[in-house]
Amino acid sequence: MHTAFAQIDDPLDGKVFRIKAISEKANGRCLDADANTIGKNGTKVQLWDCHSGGGPNQDWKFERVGDNTYLIKSQVSPTKVVALDANGPTLGTNGTKVQLWTTHGGPNQQWVVKKNSNGTYRISNADPKAKKMSLDADSHDLMNGTKIQLWSPNGNPVQQWALIESKNGKPVNKITNVSLKKVATQSTTAYNSPASNAVNGNTSGRYSHNPSNNDITHTNDENGSWWQVDLGKIYDIDKIVIWNRTDCCWDRLQNFYVTSWATSPMKGNIGEGYGTSGPHAFTSGNHPSMNINTEFVGRYIRIWLDNGTKPLSLGEVQVFGSSIEPFTLAKQDKNSVD
Repeated sequence: MHTAFAQIDDPLDGKVFRIKAISEKANGRCLDADANTIGKNGTKVQLWDCHSGGGPNQDWKFERVGDNTYLIKSQVSPTKVVALDANGPTLGTNGTKVQLWTTHGGPNQQWVVKKNSNGTYRISNADPKAKKMSLDADSHDLMNGTKIQLWSPNGNPVQQWALIESKNGKPVNKITNVSLKKVATQSTTAYNSPASNAVNGNTSGRYSHNPSNNDITHTNDENGSWWQVDLGKIYDIDKIVIWNRTDCCWDRLQNFYVTSWATSPMKGNIGEGYGTSGPHAFTSGNHPSMNINTEFVGRYIRIWLDNGTKPLSLGEVQVFGSSIEPFTLAKQDKNSVD
């Protein structure tokens, strides 16, 4: 009898991904190779707004070198292959620089990828000197240009990453309306117009005293009124379509924001830099819907007003996104053979 090793298909190996931040302040930003220094060893790896049209400096190819372990190669220059690299002289120290360097395949260029329970991933450096430190976005900033570094694992969102398989900067997974029939809430409810009316699949946008014919949401007149949907799990969100009322009052939907969170929803409404798009405004009753293109990664979507004590009323909210279901990462499979 002898033991044979069968190679399980690896869902990451040989594929190109965008590596997206999920931390609330960094939502909508991708792992990015600094365009100003590309082509040089030591090129900065940073967070930057995800390019909606795609860009090779935000595309990363995974090449398997062991169990759950990969080289992660920038796709910015096929003629000069450069890999995600942890700065050797400072390995084991919090704040170690993560950079691009000519590929040599050494342990400081090898990365262990492990899934988290929420569908995201922790990426840690495989070099023993790195002490299993995680790929981490410097939490002091989280805006464009934020430094990517190694830091002791702590489970914080700045160490959780969404891997979005991409082709020409667009997700490979099918994009569908992921908000339909999901659980929705709002700050208050008025006129028997519950939050669920905005995810029932009906875009008519008309109010009725008969609850079975009423197709809008409505809050009280209040400061900072909001509506929110829980998508049930984290999605890569391509666009959000907001449908306004059509029977009257279209001009109430002014100076509103859309915010996405990947982890538990935050209390209160928050502004720029926290996975937020806006301000937005409807300008005519002749155009009942608005498309808001995003690069969010999120589970919770909130729409909120910043225009004094006004009610928030919606016809329908469609969130178009694709799944970031956890991959089953490959391992060697031992089989006994006679």
